[in-house]
Amino acid sequence: MIRRLFLMQIFFQLCLPVFGSVFITLVLFASPLSADRNVDLLSRLSAHRPLSGISLSLTGEYLVGLIADSEEQQIYVWSAEQPVLKPENPGDNKTAEILPYLRSEINWLAWVGGNHLILSLKEKGLVLYDAANARLRPLIDPLVGGGPRPDQLPPTLLSTIVDDPSRILMQWEDPDVEGYPAVYEVDVKNGVSTKIVGAWKPIIRWWATPKGKVLAGEGYRARRHQVYSRDIEAGWRKVYENDVFKDPAYIILGLQSDDGRALVISNADQDGHEQDKRALWYSDINSGRLIEKLASTDNYDIAGAVLDMLGQRLIAATYTGVQNEQIFLDEAFEADHDAVLERLKRRPVDETARVWFAGNSKYQNRSLFQLRSEHHPIRYFLYDRSVDGLIALDGKGIQGGIYDDFHRTTAVNIPVSRKPSVPEMQGILSVPKAANGRLALSGKGVLLIHGGPVRRSKQQYSTLLNWLTSNGYVVLQPNFRGSSGFGDMWRRAGYREWGNDMQDDISRAAKWLIKEGYVKKDQLCAIGGSYGGYASLLGVIKDKKLFQCAVSLNGVTSVPHLVNYLSNRRFSLLTTPRIKGNLSERTLRRRSPLYIARKLKRPVLLLHATNDANVPFEHGQLMAAVLKQNRSDYEFIVLPGAEHQLKHPRFRKTYYENALRFLEQNIGDKPQ
Repeated sequence: MIRRLFLMQIFFQLCLPVFGSVFITLVLFASPLSADRNVDLLSRLSAHRPLSGISLSLTGEYLVGLIADSEEQQIYVWSAEQPVLKPENPGDNKTAEILPYLRSEINWLAWVGGNHLILSLKEKGLVLYDAANARLRPLIDPLVGGGPRPDQLPPTLLSTIVDDPSRILMQWEDPDVEGYPAVYEVDVKNGVSTKIVGAWKPIIRWWATPKGKVLAGEGYRARRHQVYSRDIEAGWRKVYENDVFKDPAYIILGLQSDDGRALVISNADQDGHEQDKRALWYSDINSGRLIEKLASTDNYDIAGAVLDMLGQRLIAATYTGVQNEQIFLDEAFEADHDAVLERLKRRPVDETARVWFAGNSKYQNRSLFQLRSEHHPIRYFLYDRSVDGLIALDGKGIQGGIYDDFHRTTAVNIPVSRKPSVPEMQGILSVPKAANGRLALSGKGVLLIHGGPVRRSKQQYSTLLNWLTSNGYVVLQPNFRGSSGFGDMWRRAGYREWGNDMQDDISRAAKWLIKEGYVKKDQLCAIGGSYGGYASLLGVIKDKKLFQCAVSLNGVTSVPHLVNYLSNRRFSLLTTPRIKGNLSERTLRRRSPLYIARKLKRPVLLLHATNDANVPFEHGQLMAAVLKQNRSDYEFIVLPGAEHQLKHPRFRKTYYENALRFLEQNIGDKPQ
């Protein structure tokens, strides 16, 4: 045991350089938070963030944001001249207006020209709020007709038309071509919309320049992605086509100029040869040809780009290593970023903090920035470059508010195969901290498995992670084969591997966690949602020696059921081949917890939302019925009215509270 602790001290000194040269001591068997503090923490972690979703108007004169109000979030608009809006008492700001819609009632909102805010409502179409005159009205005049309907394709903003703030371009379903969108020019002053490009198959997404010129459209035929461009006779011709599962990606992020210069993400080179990692490129949308590589990394995919609010200036490329990172491509914006970061460094910014551009003004010297950290939710700062002033919009100042410091996190590499062609798997390891700040091991741990599965875990603020580590659990989040961000080879290695190679990676992560001494062999459980719930259930069935219990939130229990469900939805050929491929029904059943539940010898906790549109509620119902028939040790908690993502605090609280209770019952503090 002493040798194991010595090796672990060396490990942390080598693998956690961001924590400086402080010697790290491990405290064994640390107790979790007190009961009273746990209750307060549970309420805070499950609640809506007090102030979130802030954006700056194009003129820089107004802000919009979401204020928590018990189970809901209210939409506030207020003046940037008085930018501080205290979440605990927003009414103190005399310039704030409360819009009569809740966050749950809208699809999206966006600023357009002249301090106008568009809201896309789920049931009532489009509305427009004129912040300067505090006037709210339907965007599309109902007397004139037209506009999107709730049972049709949701509307999308295509261009704010920088040269004419009174006009915008949008797309919504064309009444003449069911299921496909047309492009409409909308006059925000009189509410009149005019169709300028009619819908046609297979186009599902149109692309317009910042000046409002529609130059491209993209769609899918079966599993083939197609891009069309305007020709000189105002028709359309196909300029690019690829198989989404076999060929290099061609992901359009936006058009930047009327001559057809587009921002795309691709893992091809200029000659069309496939590479492993995705890069950010300029492409000629008129030909589909890549013309200039803008940013790439050796180890990770470029995931996106940061543009100014008008879509004209490229600021940075983004990717995720251990956490979200930026590669700056605009010197002026990088200077603003550095100025804001320097201001924030006047207090000790934690080692995980990152400053993120969130909006700028066309007419004012104002920019909006986010401060992202593993230890607190996103905070917003308004920067005025004319006076070098930085203002925290939540009124908490540079010092900030609540700071969660329950763990220290690092990336670890876990061997998954002896084959040199299969790289190591990245895991995100979080070790709890005791009250004195030292790392603490209690012997109990959680393998937290991400959903998707074409997603990934990273070092970021997580309420569930904080809840687990604050109660003494070591948490490992493995980025198994099939996870995104590590190149196409790693992503494709997960195709058709549900319950097979992907599950083997999860088992190896669990074995690594035990072997390295972070968790005792009889004190490890698996937790996950969606695909993560599936893998947790499968893990406790197939590897009962590794996992003592499993918690599944909205987890897939039958792969054949999921494939059949997805097959009846639009664009099913873009989803089902990743899961099924050419595998037989028998193979899919053998890889499904529902059909091998008789092998279950460990307790499981199932939670499932009744309104889950991704993994239907019947997955939870069927699994519970089989476990009851088998007289297995299980609990089934129904979340009535909840969706796949737990958007309301009461559902998150139910999940966190019962997951912890279940863990404590099965692997909690045991006599030593």
